[in-house]
Amino acid sequence: MSAAKAQRTRPYLTRGRRRKALLAAAAEIIETSGWTALTMVSLARHAGVSRQLVYQHFDSVDALLLASLAHIFEDVYVRTRDQVAEGQHGDFMATINAMQSITFDLPLGRARALWQAISISGTGNTNSEIASLSRRLRHLLIKTVQPLMEQRFGLSAEQARPLTWMLIVAFWAARQLNDEGELERDQAMLLFDWLVESLARGSRDGPPSSPKPKSKSTATVRKTVKTRVTKTGMRKSGKA
Repeated sequence: MSAAKAQRTRPYLTRGRRRKALLAAAAEIIETSGWTALTMVSLARHAGVSRQLVYQHFDSVDALLLASLAHIFEDVYVRTRDQVAEGQHGDFMATINAMQSITFDLPLGRARALWQAISISGTGNTNSEIASLSRRLRHLLIKTVQPLMEQRFGLSAEQARPLTWMLIVAFWAARQLNDEGELERDQAMLLFDWLVESLARGSRDGPPSSPKPKSKSTATVRKTVKTRVTKTGMRKSGKA
């Protein structure tokens, strides 16, 4: 059947359901071929619709990328949020393991697409709005996990925020090692568990404080000012 005939005989969908179907098709393209493969033309071809129909839902490729970013992120975010909500009243490591399983169970293509989305490393687009959304998604994920870190390690919000992102990056590193065949899934999860438990055992003293910038003493400042004034006066006298 020709593409034109397939388009003519496609089933009728409401606007909302058609948009969801297009986003699902966009996700398939991204998971198979990467973010740079997603265009209006490739989506129309993959979904078996006309480009005109795609433009009815997304007025530009940037709008399509924005919607696809949110679509790919949404499911993992909701499941992670629910696990954290349960974990605040239960076993910390059990919650960590449940969160690991959510991401480890993702197909390889989707996992890579998700990591690229939240790390702004692989969308292949320099549009500031897309980069801004990517950062917002990352911050949303940090904000979701952060309360668990504050509660378990006794951290302030200021301390927990960057440490939460560092922990998320370490987890994705474990997933990457598994994807590339360097570690079996169970090995990667056990090593990550050991890392988190080691942090927990050493958390009584808390993280080190950021060093304060050294300030010059009052005497040093006065000496510097006096020297500058003297030199200025000498230069002026020399010119005279």
